[in-house]
Amino acid sequence: MKITQKQTIILSVVVFVAVIFFGLRSLGPQDSWECDNGSWVAHGKPSASKPAGSCVAAKTPVSDVACNTAVDCVCGAHKVKGICAWGNSGFISDAPSCADFCKAGSAQCVGGKCVVE
Repeated sequence: MKITQKQTIILSVVVFVAVIFFGLRSLGPQDSWECDNGSWVAHGKPSASKPAGSCVAAKTPVSDVACNTAVDCVCGAHKVKGICAWGNSGFISDAPSCADFCKAGSAQCVGGKCVVE
């Protein structure tokens, strides 16, 4: 049986895709402990023992004005927009240049959003 050039190309593409697929899968952590809903869960077969204590997955604020408590609401320079603003401390950094702007009020967390009073 003679293999044609077309069959060789198709077989080469299939092998190439398979190698890429399995190569990319092997780049991620295979055998490790991961934090899932506050508890450690084995991913694969980790050689290390389960980490001591509980784990807490860090929550990333969904917006620059999102909050859980009034402590989350701060005044300063917006890290992305570069303007003086009230909002979530993950998005706002302390900036002396915003001191006058920040004197205008205080923020409260109302309905999950930082609101200036």
